[in-house]
Amino acid sequence: MNIAIFDIGSNTIRMNVYAVGKTGSSDLLLSRKVQAGLASYIRDGQLTDAGVSRLCAALVDLKDCLKHLKIDRLSAFATAALRNISNTTAVLAKLKRSIDLEVVVLSGSAEANIGYEGVRRLLRAKEGVLLDIGGGSTEITRFNREGVKRCASYPVGSLNLFDEFVESGIWPSRKELKGLRQAVRDRISDEELAKFGPSDYVCAIGGSTRSVMKLANAFLSSGDQRSVFTRAEIADLRDSLVEGSSEAERLVLRTCPHRIHTIIPGMTILCNLLKRFDAKVLEVCPVGIREGYLQRLLKQG
Repeated sequence: MNIAIFDIGSNTIRMNVYAVGKTGSSDLLLSRKVQAGLASYIRDGQLTDAGVSRLCAALVDLKDCLKHLKIDRLSAFATAALRNISNTTAVLAKLKRSIDLEVVVLSGSAEANIGYEGVRRLLRAKEGVLLDIGGGSTEITRFNREGVKRCASYPVGSLNLFDEFVESGIWPSRKELKGLRQAVRDRISDEELAKFGPSDYVCAIGGSTRSVMKLANAFLSSGDQRSVFTRAEIADLRDSLVEGSSEAERLVLRTCPHRIHTIIPGMTILCNLLKRFDAKVLEVCPVGIREGYLQRLLKQG
């Protein structure tokens, strides 16, 4: 059985197609993504008509990729991109009417729990914190051997931070960096983080942190493709990038050019949280919410 899953995020819309065996095992057959930047189309709390058109066009492009595959089931979900707007119902109706696609909008807690389900079998530690830094929100999940202990979603992401604070160009100025850092601290307060407690081990999922992993491997020039880093290594990478040198910009352009505008806001969120959790180790996981969503679909039959 082939299952296609669409993941509508604030920055990127992704499609994964999985071949699922009778025992529930799954293999990734196809993966595509479109940089839609939906967070940039939000005005007065609503996704604009231009944003809805951009979303529809991106989904049509992805559906076209499926024409030559036998798809037994297609399921689509959205996170902060459609959750944090006031015209969600109208947008969902437009998607159903225009391209015959029903979309499930996940709550913040559902997004956090599903993300954990996607990675729990791969976690190096039995307890710690899971971060999912997206374009429009950040999910934090505290877990232990028994499962999820606490989870929460916060409306701070790499793309909405860029849109709100960076006006000087692609690379934030010193003043804008100060605004980014303060926004993260304001929107994820010390009081909120205290509910999760400190954690030596942090695992991160999502496109922002996968780009950080690629940058860190290129920056460290170790020859190895690592997925585990110390907090100090990530801080050194951040410091090198925020200098705004031509060498730093070239590093991003060589490694993750589609993240050139959101990599600094994303790293600001990541480094801020690593420091405030007093983390020693960061692990970047290659799987995440789409794999967790697939598992949920299979459990539902």
